[in-house]
This record gives sequence, C-alpha cells and structure tokens, in this order.
Amino acid sequence: MKKYLFSLLTLFVSAIVCLSLVSCGDDDNDGGRAITPAKNLDSPKYANESARYDVTSSDADISSIELTESGDYIVVNKNSYSIYPKGNVTNKSIGAFLLKKTKLKSRATSYKNIITGKYSKISDTEYMLTGWGKITITGSTDNALSITVTPSSGSTYTVPVAKHTQNPSSTITNQICRTWNVSSFKISGKEYDTSEFSKVMNNLIRETFNITGDYGYIFEDEIPKQVIFTKSGTYMVTYIDEELGISTWTWENESKGILRYAWNYEDMYDKDDSGYANVSFRGNQLEVSENIQLSEEAPTWQVTWYFNEAE
Repeated sequence: MKKYLFSLLTLFVSAIVCLSLVSCGDDDNDGGRAITPAKNLDSPKYANESARYDVTSSDADISSIELTESGDYIVVNKNSYSIYPKGNVTNKSIGAFLLKKTKLKSRATSYKNIITGKYSKISDTEYMLTGWGKITITGSTDNALSITVTPSSGSTYTVPVAKHTQNPSSTITNQICRTWNVSSFKISGKEYDTSEFSKVMNNLIRETFNITGDYGYIFEDEIPKQVIFTKSGTYMVTYIDEELGISTWTWENESKGILRYAWNYEDMYDKDDSGYANVSFRGNQLEVSENIQLSEEAPTWQVTWYFNEAE
C-alpha cells in the first residue's frame, strides 16, 4: 500500500507542478482574452534606466548585468544555467512559471550564481549596485560598448557588453515590467492567501486521488513570494526560502494577454521547458491565470495568482 501511494504521489507531483501558472511544453493555451490596462499604475521609478547588458567576452566570470524598472539589479554569473542532458528529463510535465523546479531535476538555474539587490543612479552612466559594487557604462546606455565594474571588494575590471532587446515598449508591457509581490491565489472559485498554498494543494491531492492519512506535505519551500518582469525578457522569481529562479519570457499574443516563457534561453519553444501564461489586471493588481487538467480523468481547474506592485 505504501509503495502504491508513493508511486501515485510521484506521478501527481510531476503533473501538478504545472499548476503554478503555465502549461508545459507545446500544450494548447486557453486562447486568452482581450487585456485591459491597469487604470492607476504609475511608471516605475527606473523605467528609463532599465536595460540588460550581455557580456560578450568568454573570459568574463559574469554573463549579464541587468537594471530593472523598479530599481532591482540582477547579476548572472557565467555558470548559472545548469542544463541537464535530455536523457535526465523523464517527464514532460516539469515546466513551471513560478514554482521551484530543482526538486524535479528540471533544466532550471542553479540558483546559487544569481546576485540581486537594489541599485541607485549616480549619473547617466554610473550606478551603485548595493552590496555588489559600482558600474560605469562606456559608450551610451542605449548602445553600450563596455561596463567597468568597481566591486565592493576586489579589483576594478572592464567587460565588453551588448545591450539585449526583446520586448518593445507598449502600455501593457510597461505596466507588467516591474517588481511584484505575490498576494493571493484562486482555485475552484475560492481565493486564498499565498501562505495557504501548500495546504490547499495537498488537500486537492487527497480529494483528487482519494488518498487518506498523512503522506507528507509538498510545496512547502516552492512557494513564490516575488517576481520581476523586465522588457529585456527576464523574469526572476524569489521563493519563501530566499532561493532564486531566473528565466525568459516574450509575448505570444499581447492583445489577448498571452505570454510565453522558457527556462531554456536558447529555445523559446523547447517542448519540455516552455509554456504559456495568461495575464490581465484586477485594478492595479497583476493577474495571471491558466486552465489546468492533470490527466484525462481529472477535472479542469483554473488557477489564478494575484500580485501587488512592490514598494
């Protein structure tokens, strides 16, 4: 009996991880709906400073430096992306937009080589990245040629860079691209505080598969607490245990609020590590939702997450 429950739970975990926000691989999305902009969402403080600079030297230890719209910086070290061979991916249902992927051996980031914090503007070409150091952009912020890094500790060095572009400015893009704190989620017509995610999901496991007894909880450390979207195509998730996940996104159909994500930076349409999310606004809250069916026998659930702009 224990062996049966373990096998059943293992299968369920592989499928339900997609409940975070998005479908997996090339599964169809629900078609989306016309998206209405938020009415009273001000432009982020550093909207005009936001940019991602990709380091073009193979000898550098860092892969990119990004200044986000809300005043957060993201420095990605060279070996942050731990790509698992195809043979190690045993189940298609490993993609997820917000939930942590490491426990399923997915091809996500290693989380240990991402440095983030707040930044401030010194001049048009100089920025102080709190806890990391100062950067000076040579050339121009629109077409940078190099960045000189003066670390908080260590020697100054210069790296060649190229400005990365992916999503052009628009009303919806500008409103989404900022830092958001997860507020609540809704499933089966009921809205819950994010702190109840593990409890609610485990109850759904019991109800769906008619499991009795205490089999041990999942999703305890996987719950997201903050997400950052940028026009450079970055989204970064911070989890309740302070681990980080970083990936990429682009519009699939902006007018309908359908975006596509991929944990594989080299292939936005990777059949194992990409999917869709449907976005909208509830007042000034960002709303992201998707219809999920775990199997042919399981019911279809709509899962929606709500986000408040981080102050």
